[in-house]
Amino acid sequence: MLPASALIALLPLLAAAAAFFLRRMPIVKIAVAGGICLLGIAVLAQPIDATFLGVDIDGRLNLLGRAMQVHEQDRLALLILFSCAALLLIASWHTPQNWNFAPVGMLMLSALSAALMVRPVQYAGLIFVIAGALGALMIQAEQDERASTLGARRYLVSSVLALPAFLGAGYLAQRAASSIDSTASFEPAVVLLLLGAGLVMGALPLFTWVYSAAQDAPPLTTAFLGTVGVGSASFLLLTFIHEFDWFHASEVMPTVLRTSGVLLLLTAVALGWTHRSLSRLMGSALLLDLGCVLLAAAGRTQQGAEAITFGIVARTLSMALFGIGAARLRERGGDDFDALRGIGAREIWSTLAICIGGLSLAGFPATIGFVSAWTSMRVPGVEVETIVIIVIAGISIAVGILRALSALFDDAEEKFSIEQAQTRSERWTIGILVVLVLGLGFYPELIIPLVQAAAAAFH
Repeated sequence: MLPASALIALLPLLAAAAAFFLRRMPIVKIAVAGGICLLGIAVLAQPIDATFLGVDIDGRLNLLGRAMQVHEQDRLALLILFSCAALLLIASWHTPQNWNFAPVGMLMLSALSAALMVRPVQYAGLIFVIAGALGALMIQAEQDERASTLGARRYLVSSVLALPAFLGAGYLAQRAASSIDSTASFEPAVVLLLLGAGLVMGALPLFTWVYSAAQDAPPLTTAFLGTVGVGSASFLLLTFIHEFDWFHASEVMPTVLRTSGVLLLLTAVALGWTHRSLSRLMGSALLLDLGCVLLAAAGRTQQGAEAITFGIVARTLSMALFGIGAARLRERGGDDFDALRGIGAREIWSTLAICIGGLSLAGFPATIGFVSAWTSMRVPGVEVETIVIIVIAGISIAVGILRALSALFDDAEEKFSIEQAQTRSERWTIGILVVLVLGLGFYPELIIPLVQAAAAAFH
């Protein structure tokens, strides 16, 4: 009987092959690749002890001396990642992208899925190096020799530096297990695991790939890295807390996570309102979310896992909507506010995507982003001062979004007449995402049962 772990790693590879060979037929490409992703979602929706179409859901695959298996905490986490990837794949249909967004994105999904399923879990660091190389390809493809390579290089270097941290943590943990004073002996391993997770997430305040990658990559590529990539790393961090008693019991771990989270939030506070490009606004919004992820993980509670899981879903919808608008405006005007000045009336649907998607990323009320921020603020252990910083960070990013909208409509009547520049398919994509962002902001209970079930497996 085929183990589900093999199928879950294989299906994105098939989707990548389909996306590559059908790249000149976008409708067929999205339909085939999306259908393959839906098959993976159907497999992961089954109970952990079930069989489905001859697939053993918790079957074990031994590969090169390492075990891969869909564990209880992995099943719904992988389902959420597959769903987020499928949504971004559909959103890229008529959105300006590098040609390799779909095929390389699916390859990256396969690698990230394997990283969550592999045991010993420290070897996920090796797979994240592969994912880092694929992410660098997504960022840099089809750019001329004069284009910046900083985003691709920093994304790859972060993943490479995380590998020795993960492997070193495994080695030190084995040595500490035989130590008499085991509690103190595990602290170096804890620090290295946190360093590795912070590098792949981009959550190190002084060395992050977030801004450089957002500046160099197409907006939906940034959305993919910030949702599927960061989401898998977030679930990996929850796996460390769930599986390693010495990591869960450490007093260093929550201190480091809270301090790093606050520093990321303060960075978003300081820079969010100052940006004059849509790409860097996406970067600050991602730093805000990363800060909330670290604060939620520091609590070591089921509520924290729920906040992280809900945040991945909210971030995917918000960044997909904002990314579509930013990609269209980038193609037709530019990324800088000065280049976009006055074209808002002509690009009304793209402007709507920037407005609703951006305000959701900032945690504005009546959006799914607000529910995500509220969930993070209610996690036990998040102090009042930290809540104030989260709110101010959201306001800072919202001010940046409002400055972008002001530039889009500055002297619009003098420069452009109002026209519907978007095709019908573009309007439908933006319209559906707007409905989802606003609808789930009013009715989050539609996805809360899935979020709670996924989080409960990590508790």
